[in-house]
Amino acid sequence: MDVIRVDLLLLVLVVFSLRICVRADPPCKTPNNEIGECILIRECTPLYDIIQKRPLSNADANYLRESHCGFVGVVPKVCCPPTASQVTTPQTYQTQPPYTSQPANPITPPSGKLSNC
Repeated sequence: MDVIRVDLLLLVLVVFSLRICVRADPPCKTPNNEIGECILIRECTPLYDIIQKRPLSNADANYLRESHCGFVGVVPKVCCPPTASQVTTPQTYQTQPPYTSQPANPITPPSGKLSNC
């Protein structure tokens, strides 16, 4: 019975370790031979700024292509230099008009009297 517990514990530890390893992105090398981090392009300020420029020069296109290190779904990941400040995606909030206890346009017939239809 103790052998089964040890095997089960070992299996749980291996699975847990694999999950941690899968989540961690390995370091990558930028086209400038710097150690970087493989992250979504929209989270890497320098490369995100390049992709926003129009028209995109051949040198910039090559740099972006060489920086590519994977995908999350269809979103490309790039090898971002370690000193690059990372961008946070701006969030938009919808504001609502203030609450009033009275309707803006009360529905009353022109005569001011309500009728049974």
